[in-house]
Amino acid sequence: MNFISYKGIEYKWNSSQDSEHPDVVIYTPKGEIWIQFEIGSHDNIHNERYLNGKEKYPISNSSINKLLIELVYKGYTEDYYDSNYGLIFTEKMELIKN
Repeated sequence: MNFISYKGIEYKWNSSQDSEHPDVVIYTPKGEIWIQFEIGSHDNIHNERYLNGKEKYPISNSSINKLLIELVYKGYTEDYYDSNYGLIFTEKMELIKN
């Protein structure tokens, strides 16, 4: 598990990959947020290294930073828990509801 801090709040995150797309879970003070992560050109090399056992996580730290910024900016850290929508971080690095 990794730690990341944004706007004075510390978050934990973890990622795994059992299929084509990795899954990310962000642990916030309110609970867990699950996100499907589409691998784009920004993480192709990192993901290949992960699949070859050379990286611990399928997603780079810089992509997790961008994902967290989008998550907070769009308010999902506030309303995700009381909803039934899913989240996808697209290959164009946009966080969308599913």
